Amino acid sequence: MAQQENILTSLQQYRSEVLRLPRLTASEERELEQLARLGDEQARQQLIESSLQYVASVAWRYVCYVRQDDYPDLVSVGNMAVVEGIAKALTATRPGAYLRGMARHAIRRYCLARSSLIAKQRRLPPER
Repeated sequence: MAQQENILTSLQQYRSEVLRLPRLTASEERELEQLARLGDEQARQQLIESSLQYVASVAWRYVCYVRQDDYPDLVSVGNMAVVEGIAKALTATRPGAYLRGMARHAIRRYCLARSSLIAKQRRLPPER
């Protein structure tokens, strides 16, 4: 039982850290996109980090379709889609939107492969 509590605590910690990340304004995102297209690695990294909050929230919405302990897997699948797709996204008109769409699509594919027909009730971790 103690091991499960540690997992819940680490999930809570990850979600709180991701939710604390600053959100980019549209102009900041466009500026980073331009810099990333010119090869600036730091701009690419910031674009990836700006998508983490979205990935975590989408994963939380879809966790009811898979086992509760699959939330970290959903986040990992979404984050990997963002990291692997950054080069292709920079060729798109709106790379930020493209990255978020790739993450959402990857999470949906994962859920489809491992889902049940009936959505499970989401069990929230206990508040401390």
